[in-house]
Amino acid sequence: MRNKTYSGTALNGAERTKFSLREFWSISPSRITPQELLEQKVLELDVINRFVQNVNSSLILNETLDRALEGIHIAIQPDLCFIFTRDRDKLILKNVLPKADISLFSTVPEHKVGECMCGLTVEAKKPLYSVNILKDDRCTWDECRQAGVRSFAALPLMEDGDVFGVIGIASKTERDFQKQDKFLQIMAIQTSIALINSKLFESARMELRERKRAERELLKLKENLQKQVSDKTKVLEEKVFDLQRFQDAAVNRELRMKELYDENEKLKKELESKQEFH
Repeated sequence: MRNKTYSGTALNGAERTKFSLREFWSISPSRITPQELLEQKVLELDVINRFVQNVNSSLILNETLDRALEGIHIAIQPDLCFIFTRDRDKLILKNVLPKADISLFSTVPEHKVGECMCGLTVEAKKPLYSVNILKDDRCTWDECRQAGVRSFAALPLMEDGDVFGVIGIASKTERDFQKQDKFLQIMAIQTSIALINSKLFESARMELRERKRAERELLKLKENLQKQVSDKTKVLEEKVFDLQRFQDAAVNRELRMKELYDENEKLKKELESKQEFH
């Protein structure tokens, strides 16, 4: 990871010498040649183009976070960089590069909006830079000083005018990150866009998953309802059948009783006729 760099080559000449962005940025403005300045601008555009392609190559939120931080780390070559996402008044650490320095954050107290450079960036809604945090009252993390951090940049991640995260970039040697303000802001804007797209994708995927779950529940409910209707229909049919049998039996009984009554009346009349004859 730390050996990777975005680099370019001289635009003409038999020998092409590789330059990294950091090497270009280290050249004094008064000493840089027009040719070198052109090469620097071309390389910056190339870096941004490759960064945009890479950071947008995945719509999985955690992968986008990782790709963004890796791209920033390769392009800027700081000693430490990290990303916070915002949860109301808290800043939640999402990733740190290099990974070996993640232990630094295990001793850091909960980070809040309005505190230290990262928290102040959320309030200011703009990048904040410090060439020397040892002399900067805005930097209140003793842990950063103890880790040897000297220079720092905090870049807000924006959506609809609100800050939803912060990129932190740190150097253990003195660096004026503000000299690359435009480049860093472009990187932060492209990171914001990629993360917003990932969040929208995650939201859509969650909504689709929830819709499918609801459809499965609805289908299950429909099947259960059909079974209940079928079972109740069967019970009602059995009851109707029993009632029909009872009704048929009752009607047959009435008919039989009428037959018996008629036979009894007939016998009575026959008996009376015989008695009158004798």
